[in-house]
Amino acid sequence: MAKVGPLKIRSFVWRLYQGRVPVTSNLITRGVNIPTVACQLCTLESEDVDHLFVHCPISSQLWKMTSTWLGFPLDAENSIQSVCSKVYNYNGTSLRRKITSLITYSTIWTLWKTRNDWIFTKRAKTIGRLMEEVKLQSFNWINYRSSNLMVSWEIWCKSPAEGVKTDFVFGVGRLICRALVDSRVLWRSAFFQVLVVLASLIVFDFNMLVALEL
Repeated sequence: MAKVGPLKIRSFVWRLYQGRVPVTSNLITRGVNIPTVACQLCTLESEDVDHLFVHCPISSQLWKMTSTWLGFPLDAENSIQSVCSKVYNYNGTSLRRKITSLITYSTIWTLWKTRNDWIFTKRAKTIGRLMEEVKLQSFNWINYRSSNLMVSWEIWCKSPAEGVKTDFVFGVGRLICRALVDSRVLWRSAFFQVLVVLASLIVFDFNMLVALEL
């Protein structure tokens, strides 16, 4: 999977792929006394890695919603390893692979946080709330951790891939303007002042074009 998102999350997904996260079945194997072996999300079956992250009705429903929003099928896999492998072997563009990996990470992390929230605070969440967390979390990751990508929340909620492709041009334009303005030496040059104006016009014209198309 692409190296996107916080290191903490990528490390967790790597441990999850190896089956080494502290779900109930793993804790029991280590000799930890657990009050119940039931899944903390649905209470219908014993909690192991694949049940919690794939087969649990709540997890399954969240994967379906994520797949529809992303436009990439992640809801028909029978194990978390197959989910990760499918994303890793995806043959899309580099940007599309990054987006798919990022949203997969966000879905996995949302499920894990929800499970832990229930254990420690008994705070339940609706499936709609979980989907909103997936969207907001992945939006924050890509917006604040990718210096060359600027994404609008409205477009991201509708179609993450389209949102990034549209705002990539905006991001490049902003970076050009920022770099030129920040450089005092270049700013004194009339040539680079002209470049600033041209970059601003390109961003403005592209913004108007997208607005007309929408």
